[in-house]
Amino acid sequence: MLHPLFKFIVYLFAVYGALTLVLSILAAVRGRSFISGAKVKVILVVKDAEEYIEYIVRNAVKGDFISRVMSGNNLTIIDMNSSDRTAGILNELKKEYECLDVLGEQEKDKVFSDFNSRIS
Repeated sequence: MLHPLFKFIVYLFAVYGALTLVLSILAAVRGRSFISGAKVKVILVVKDAEEYIEYIVRNAVKGDFISRVMSGNNLTIIDMNSSDRTAGILNELKKEYECLDVLGEQEKDKVFSDFNSRIS
């Protein structure tokens, strides 16, 4: 009784593994073709985020999210006049990571003008 049940479970895991492998390969091929011609810019707009901004930025950079998803290889962060230490934390992170563009609220229009010039 246990032998046929064991075989069934093994076959079930084998089929699941094969399907997972095929779907992963398809997702990688499809993702690569989508990203190769795309113009993607991720903009993070923050205000009073000193508790979690460092965690978010470090994980985005450490996980290689920036180079895999964005065409410009830069993460733009706009601080909307935070009343806490968010701006200071962002400026310290900018010194550590070259891929960060940290802008203030008054510079937010620059983001769209830079993006428009890169597209054409």
